Amino acid sequence: MDDGQKKKVVLTIANDEHVEYDHVILSCHSDTALEMLRAGGITEEEERVLSQFDWNHNEAVLHSDEKVHAFFYTLFSLS
Repeated sequence: MDDGQKKKVVLTIANDEHVEYDHVILSCHSDTALEMLRAGGITEEEERVLSQFDWNHNEAVLHSDEKVHAFFYTLFSLS
């Protein structure tokens, strides 16, 4: 803004309502942050910084086998 006021961040929430904030913290991976910022306007610096991160595909398996849990707990507690 050129009128001397501090810039505000305007978020559009689920019901298409616009909410204004002084600051917003994005608690997500950089690729998700890039997607959100590109949809609403992104600075060159934001684009430059956030586009430098590479991601690998990770796979997680949910289980309830306590024997497996005990093995990995012991393994990681040794390091």
